[in-house]
Amino acid sequence: MSNYRRLPIPDLVKESLTLYTNAADDPEIAALLADPYGYAPEDFAAGLALRQAVVDGSEETGAETADSRLATGQVKRATRALRAQFVEHREAARDRYRRDSETWSALRLSGDTPDSRAAIIEAARRFYGTAEERPDLVAEIRGLTPAIVAESQALIQAAETRDSAQDDEAGEARTASESYKAAVDALREHAAELANTAERALKGRPGLLRKLGL
Repeated sequence: MSNYRRLPIPDLVKESLTLYTNAADDPEIAALLADPYGYAPEDFAAGLALRQAVVDGSEETGAETADSRLATGQVKRATRALRAQFVEHREAARDRYRRDSETWSALRLSGDTPDSRAAIIEAARRFYGTAEERPDLVAEIRGLTPAIVAESQALIQAAETRDSAQDDEAGEARTASESYKAAVDALREHAAELANTAERALKGRPGLLRKLGL
């Protein structure tokens, strides 16, 4: 019996083309599959369409995966830039203010710098938001001018935008992968049924079976 359900995908794509094309083009094979098995030209066309869906799905999945990896890299770079600037300014603020001061509390200077991307973005938003609202605090922190606060706010926006883009790309990659898997499964089932039927219909005709790749 046919092994279409177990073929590696590249072999599935290659061998199914031979199967459907020659079943449709060879009048003798087509006739033996038509009566009594009911295969018609549209069945072979449907199989070729399923095969093309696998080919297209492979290309789309590859493209979406590449886009997702690119977005992931952009998010990591944006987050690294934000984290480096935030750590520098936070340490400068910790050097300037006492732990028991109001400013220490207002800028949330206690504890370690967060590690996760979302936590860094949120902590930086609070820190620079407070610095923007309280320019008197900025004046006391070395290296933290109003212009640099604005620059840091732009870094936060960039990290958030790229974070959102990463989520979008990752979702599109998952959708493409799921659609591709469904197309492969559909082709496997359709091709396996035709191949198994052909092995019965063409039993004793090895030349015709070879023509179908069987």
